[in-house]
Parts: sequence; C-alpha cells; structure tokens
Amino acid sequence: MAETQGLIGSWLQSALRTGGLTKEVAVLVSSTMVDPDDPAFHTPTKFIGASFDESTAKRNVASFGWSVAQDGNAWRRVVASPRPVSVPATVLASHLLDAGHTVVLAGEVAFPLPAETVPTTSSRRSSTRTAPPPSSPRR
Repeated sequence: MAETQGLIGSWLQSALRTGGLTKEVAVLVSSTMVDPDDPAFHTPTKFIGASFDESTAKRNVASFGWSVAQDGNAWRRVVASPRPVSVPATVLASHLLDAGHTVVLAGEVAFPLPAETVPTTSSRRSSTRTAPPPSSPRR
C-alpha cells in the first residue's frame, strides 16, 4: 500500500513541477487514525478489487475470510469505511506549509487508535481524503 501511495505522490510531485510550480514539493505518505469501535467495522460497505461470480466470491469468503456483496451482476469484496479521527501527518504538513512548501499527503490506510485516545467530542472528520482546512489559503 505505501508503495502505491509513494508512487502516486511522486507522480503528483512531478506533475506540479512540470506544470510550473517553483516551490519545493514535499510528499508525505500519511495514515488515518480511526476508532476501533466504529460501527462501520461491523457492516463493511466499501467495494474494492476485482469482480467475481457468486461461487468464486463465496470461495474467497471461505478461503480468505473476506466480506463480499453483490455489485450489479457481480460480487466484490467489501471493507469497512470507518470515520477518521485524525491524520497525524497534518501537523508536519502544517509546518511545511508555514515554511512556504507545497505538500502532498498521499495515503488512506486506516489504523485503529488505542481506546484511551479516541476523542469523545464531535471532532471526527467525515472524509479520509481531506486534511483539516488551513486557517488561511496556502499554495
């Protein structure tokens, strides 16, 4: 997974430079922290990977312990899509942005937080694909 994230980050970095960006571009392979008790873990809904016929999908459930669901006429693996609690790399990204650099956060792997660190407030984010908004526009 990190190899793919790094490769995509490298492509974005290259595209930004080719497009005329003169600032330094930092690519950070990031992760997302999630609540291990998030109800999404009990009802996986996010389709990933290839499509299978029903019998192959059921064999994959038995062989690999996958969760599968019907997707149109085919069957696909489904995984949990828990709500993010934090993206630790945003602290480092903020420092780099403050120093005038362009930052690419590449990654989406979710890691459960230890129970004692899960916030009890409504500070959870609704998307794993965005970082917290900066206090002022940055380029």
